[in-house]
This record gives sequence, structure tokens and C-alpha cells, in this order.
Amino acid sequence: MEVVQDVTSLLKELNELLAPYTPPRNTWNPADESLYKPLDLYRVPLEEAKDMQLKAIKYTFAHHYDNNDFYHKHCEMGNVRPDDIKTHDDLDKIPLIPHAEFRKQVKDVLGIPDTHCSDSYRMCEGNGLMVQCPEGHYLRAPYTYYEPLVPDDELMPMGYGIRGCFAFLYALAQSYPGFIKFEDRVQLLEHCPVCGRPGPVLEPDIQRVNGEEMRGCAEELRMILARDLAR
Repeated sequence: MEVVQDVTSLLKELNELLAPYTPPRNTWNPADESLYKPLDLYRVPLEEAKDMQLKAIKYTFAHHYDNNDFYHKHCEMGNVRPDDIKTHDDLDKIPLIPHAEFRKQVKDVLGIPDTHCSDSYRMCEGNGLMVQCPEGHYLRAPYTYYEPLVPDDELMPMGYGIRGCFAFLYALAQSYPGFIKFEDRVQLLEHCPVCGRPGPVLEPDIQRVNGEEMRGCAEELRMILARDLAR
């Protein structure tokens, strides 16, 4: 309980520092309220959070329904309107946009071709952004300072073409040793077999190992705060 109180105190101080960068409360829409109103986004009572989420998503859904011609037509095809969203369960009715169709709209509306709109993969522990080649095939590594690896259980590299856990040697990390193994399962190839560009690539099909804990940056930060404040 003491840790929670200490975190709450720190969050209040942080919110006071961020107040000049937060929109005035009297201008908040439901989406703004869902972000700025909670003191701690990860400790909101579930029913309260679901109510805020419903209002926020319904507001944004109505915004795009009214202002985005493409999405309006997409919703008409599915026969769904903002008035149909009355409860949290109704969120399942909101039409999703297939990834390929979204990228097509980026090209048609913004004029950005597929060759300039690429998926990427990275870890927060290393600034080695792996980006698809312009043709959208495999994930290329910045191999002048970043060595992607697939090690075995003894942490020895297994070479190319074998699926296993991802690891890297990251030369730009000076404050910590950027030589780390992760739990994501990948397949590393010596070069893209489609476009033939040099340098190692990952197949786009990246999977999480079953049973491994899902942890992102927010969870890592929460764990660090809880550990340090408990001392």
C-alpha cells in the first residue's frame, strides 16, 4: 500500500509539471477525458474504465463516420452507424479496416506509394529499426552497427535459415551492454531472397514464444517504479 501511495504522489507531481502541455479541461472531448482525467491509467477501476472507453471510442468513431468519406462508405457497407454503439459490447460492431485497404487509402488519398510506406520491427533495448524493403518483402537490419542473431539454448549463433529466438549485438549502446537475447521467434536470412539487397533480413512472420510474459515499455516502467519505491 505504501508503494501505491508513493507512486500516486509522484504521478500528482508529474501531472503538475505536465499541466502547461495539457489541453484546458473545458475543451476536453470524451477521447481527451479518457487520457487526461485518470491520475494513473493503469489503476482505473474496470467498470469506470469501460465506461470511459465506450464514450471515447464512440466519439472517435462518430468523428470519422462524419468526416471521412472513405470510412463513411466502409461503414455503410457494413450497415453500422454511430447510433448503433450503445453499450461496450457494441464496440465489436465498429467496422475494421483491412491492413491492405488502409495502405491503399494512404496511397490514394495522401499520394504516398507502397514503396514509401513500410512495416518495421524493433526492440526498445536497441535502436536497430528493421524496415521492410520498398517492395514490402523482408525486414532489413541496419547491419553497419547492428548484428541480428538467432542463438541456440547455449547462446551460440545458429546461422541463417533456422527459426529461433531473436538476439542482437548493438554497437551504439554505451550506457549498457546491447548484446541481448529475446523471446520473439524469428527466422534470419542472409539477404532478401526477393529483391537481392545485401545484408541480413528477418522473415515478417515474427511470433511470441508460448508461455512467455508479454511485457512492453509501460510494464517495464511500472516494475522499475514499484521495485525502487519499495526500498
